[in-house]
Amino acid sequence: MTEKIILQLKDACFAPDGDPILENINLDIPVNANIRVSGPSGSGKSTLLKMMAGLIPLTSGELLFRGENFNKMSAQEYRRQVSYVSQTPQLFGETIRDNLAFPAQIREDNFDEDRAKHLLAQVKLDYLDLDQSIEHLSGGERQRVGLIRHFMYEPEMWLLDEISSALDENLRTELWEWVVAHAADKHQNLIWISHIEEEGLKADYEIILGQHQAEWRVN
Repeated sequence: MTEKIILQLKDACFAPDGDPILENINLDIPVNANIRVSGPSGSGKSTLLKMMAGLIPLTSGELLFRGENFNKMSAQEYRRQVSYVSQTPQLFGETIRDNLAFPAQIREDNFDEDRAKHLLAQVKLDYLDLDQSIEHLSGGERQRVGLIRHFMYEPEMWLLDEISSALDENLRTELWEWVVAHAADKHQNLIWISHIEEEGLKADYEIILGQHQAEWRVN
């Protein structure tokens, strides 16, 4: 492929205890691409995203970001550029504010309350107060608060793992429309897993997993 490459996996393998979940993975991710990861249950979709995010160590092979080996980079700085959002984000502290202020705290920066409120509105949570307790949030509310915690600062790449699984169809569609538009506006890469065919969520490429391998498809 001739496009500029942002992320690469070269002969990547993840085999905890010697049992391969994924092996011989070779992928070149072009910049500004929308990419779906698909495959049957248990094929390693979440594992692949975690490998790309640098959250699990490769048993062998290489992860490169803009041509630089992940092992030679600061993991903290890397994860500010490559942001992984899980299906069940862990909320902490007592309030929504505690969660949305956390990215600023670890950067020793000021919490942007206006941005937090704007993002809550974008994911249809503007009825929630920043000082509201997280204790009684629904699964869908928790999922969206966890998502926009990552959006408080802009990375270069989003790795989204079933981020809308707890939402009803209408909210799911609106959420994905916002995510796609946001990524396009910021010229960000978007790589996602979703078992549900989202209306209007068009992939430029698809990574299809099966038998521990990855097939690359141009859509």
